[in-house]
Amino acid sequence: LMNGRLLPIDREYCITKSDSALLYVTDEYFRSSRYSGCIRCGTCISGCPMHLMPLYLAKHAEKGNVKGALAMGLKTCIECGVCTYNCPGGVQHVYHIRNAKAKYNAERAKEEDHE
Repeated sequence: LMNGRLLPIDREYCITKSDSALLYVTDEYFRSSRYSGCIRCGTCISGCPMHLMPLYLAKHAEKGNVKGALAMGLKTCIECGVCTYNCPGGVQHVYHIRNAKAKYNAERAKEEDHE
């Protein structure tokens, strides 16, 4: 839990007095099949404040399909982490979404450099 956002953080992150709590989870937690399977319950969809479909957005992002993720609202996602927090299957929606946004931004920067 970091500044109100439920996101994975860099291990070199500096704790400040504005941080209310710190949750440290090992990499094995995320690699465990027990915490990595979507059960298609829709909890991520019903909790999304932007009314997106994080399940499908993260699936496109995980597979590297940036165009598909854009079609599902990649740029609209505010990365609040509600979908990841509420997911009983432990799917890391925000992790995949952030990676897709980084890939999209890198592709855009590359295109702008060629112009």
